[in-house]
Amino acid sequence: MVLAYCDEAGFSQVHPNRSAWTPKGSRHLSEAKRGKRLNVLAAMLSTGELFSAKIWQSTTAEIFAGFIGLLKEHVGKKITVIIDNASVHKAKATKPIMALLENKV
Repeated sequence: MVLAYCDEAGFSQVHPNRSAWTPKGSRHLSEAKRGKRLNVLAAMLSTGELFSAKIWQSTTAEIFAGFIGLLKEHVGKKITVIIDNASVHKAKATKPIMALLENKV
């Protein structure tokens, strides 16, 4: 059996300016530019290998479940996935796909 520690990280060339300090009575004048964001899903395997995928879109439950499916296919044997409590990990949309993956050897 292989252990896989999975997580995601996002990278952006432009820092999203969502809030800033502004003196009372003044208007906030900083632009809140948004650019493309690179998201990386990765699994550190107990074999020492790193398995990853890069996407230029938001990480959704469906994308996360697809990543786990690719990971399981890559490993080719029984795998235990260790994840945190991110909403995409425990979303309703993930449950049927995870159940299918559990039943495969």
